[in-house]
Amino acid sequence: MERGRHRSGEARTWPDEAPHPDSVPAVVSMPAAALSPARSHLVVVGFMGAGKSTVGRLIAERTGRPFVDLDDAIAEEAGQCIADFIRKSGAVALKAKERAVLRRLLASSQPLVIATGGETFLDTTVRDWLRVRAHTVFLEAEPETLVRRLSAGNPLQQRPVKPGPNLVETVRRQLVGVTPIYREASLTVHNDGERIEEVVGEIARQLRLDRTEHGRTPRRAAG
Repeated sequence: MERGRHRSGEARTWPDEAPHPDSVPAVVSMPAAALSPARSHLVVVGFMGAGKSTVGRLIAERTGRPFVDLDDAIAEEAGQCIADFIRKSGAVALKAKERAVLRRLLASSQPLVIATGGETFLDTTVRDWLRVRAHTVFLEAEPETLVRRLSAGNPLQQRPVKPGPNLVETVRRQLVGVTPIYREASLTVHNDGERIEEVVGEIARQLRLDRTEHGRTPRRAAG
C-alpha cells in the first residue's frame, strides 16, 4: 500500500521526491464512455508504487465516498498479510480471493473509491466487471519512480516483484507488457513528480467528481 507524506502547511509530495517544476498531471486518454452514469464506483489501477492507495484515499476524502484498499480488504478477510497469503497459498489462490472480495465491493450500492493491487487490472475477468460497474483511473509513472516508492514501502504490504539483477530494468521490462493493458482504463494520468493534490484535482475534473452527489456537497481533503 503506497503512502504519501504530509506535514501541516506543506503540499503533499511523494516521499523523497521534489515536485516536478511544471507539475501539471498529463491526461493521456479519456474515452467518452468513461462518464457513463451507470458506473458508480471509482477504481484506481496501476503498477505497484504508482500511488494508488494515496491518491485513492484523497479522492475519497474529496468526494465523501468510502475508501477501500483492496489488498487490505483481502488481508482482513484472509486473516494474514498479502505476502504471507502468497507464500502459504500461492498466486492462484490470491487471484481467486481477490476476485471474490472485489466482486462483493462492486455489488455495493454505495459508490466506493477502490485502490487495487498491481496485477488486479491485468485479470481479463476483472476488467470486464469494471467496464460495467466503475470508472477506472490508471496512474502511470516511470520505473525509477516506482522502484523508489517501493523501496520506501512496507514489504509485508506489498506483492512481490519478479526478481532481476537490476530492479529498475526489471520493472521497465514488465511495464512494456502491462502498460497497454493498464491504458484500457477510463482515464490515464501521469503521476511521477507531480504534487498529489494536482493529480487528485485532475482526476476529479476529468471524471466530474466535484459535482454534488445525491444532493450533498462532496467533502474536500484537508490541506
